[in-house]
Amino acid sequence: MSDNDARCGHASCRCTVPSGSEYCSDYCREAAATTPEEQTAYCDCGHEPCVQAKEASLMDATV
Repeated sequence: MSDNDARCGHASCRCTVPSGSEYCSDYCREAAATTPEEQTAYCDCGHEPCVQAKEASLMDATV
């Protein structure tokens, strides 16, 4: 992450966004607007950091 990047505004997301942006995708913008009960533990924006985190978590759960 460079000095000009910030974390996506969706709590479950691991992506970075350029300075001045709040979300990495429309998925995250919509997911952030849901209630906590509706949110999932994983981000499904499809970007590499979130895909890797979800796969790692699921692998840990099966061991």
